[in-house]
Amino acid sequence: MSSTAHILSAGAVRRRAPWDVALSVVLLVVAYLAYWIGTVFAFVSLSILAPCPDGVCGTAQAGGVQFVAALVIFLLGVAGTAATIVLFLFRRRSWWAAATTLVLTVAGWFTAFGLYSAALTS
Repeated sequence: MSSTAHILSAGAVRRRAPWDVALSVVLLVVAYLAYWIGTVFAFVSLSILAPCPDGVCGTAQAGGVQFVAALVIFLLGVAGTAATIVLFLFRRRSWWAAATTLVLTVAGWFTAFGLYSAALTS
């Protein structure tokens, strides 16, 4: 390869794949929907705890788990969205960052509800 061809190819602008942008946006929207659905379930489950007498259920721990989980999962969603946007700006494939955000959101809520159940039985 000649030096002129190398210079021209080094300065070439990468094109964004339309499927990558569309898939990333859809995955992020699904991740945020999963976050809000999990948040609604968390607050509904906390409202069910109202009749549970103190000392029988670990209501304080269960409530703490749900609030901390909501905060941590929200921050993971913001970080995943930021990573996806940065990858967009550098014209790199970004679907994997959005998919990771979705997986971490769903896994976070499953973990939170598992810890919530464990707090109630302690």
